[in-house]
Amino acid sequence: MRQRIWLLSILAVCVVAGIFAATYFMGNRMSPTAVAQVKEVTVEQEEFVEIKQNRALLRSLGHEVPEASDEQLIERLLTPKLIAQEAERRGLSVPEADIDEQIASQRDALEQIDPDDEQEAWILPLMAKTYEMKGVSEEQHWQSERTREGYRHGLYLVALRDDMVEKEEITSEEQFDAYKQSLYDKIRDEIVYNYTLLDQINVSIEEPSPL
Repeated sequence: MRQRIWLLSILAVCVVAGIFAATYFMGNRMSPTAVAQVKEVTVEQEEFVEIKQNRALLRSLGHEVPEASDEQLIERLLTPKLIAQEAERRGLSVPEADIDEQIASQRDALEQIDPDDEQEAWILPLMAKTYEMKGVSEEQHWQSERTREGYRHGLYLVALRDDMVEKEEITSEEQFDAYKQSLYDKIRDEIVYNYTLLDQINVSIEEPSPL
């Protein structure tokens, strides 16, 4: 039960971020669909829209969602990419079969939810509304590269943590959390934001209707 609740919590996180003055960054043109870029790492419009919509959806379902600036949401989207990048730099990898296994486990956990269990059942309307907002079927959602990328990043995080523990670089979750934050802090001042696009997105996003 505890593991299933943990999986559902991870799913909720996954389901459930002026004027743009720079057109070039580190010698490369910034993607016109990117809301932020640092070196070769970008946060695309689609990712940012999704996290904004997911937060609005959670609010519409009666969940408390802490306020967060656009920059804070972008940090949440950038950090997993920085972690994956660091893991790859250390020679770590995530087999596609492991992603398949994680997705299968998550889908199995969803199928086992008791609709009368208030601790777990709230995730069902969340998922249904997510499919509707994306305009995809349940199967299309689970097969999408965006979904796979989320699980890939999660597995890279675990691989990096385990590698650091094995090498005695960290001895606690608190130390790992601090290390993750340091990855972002190192590039914080180098991030270029597309504020024009961010403003357009914020104006265009509509709150989902209550279920």
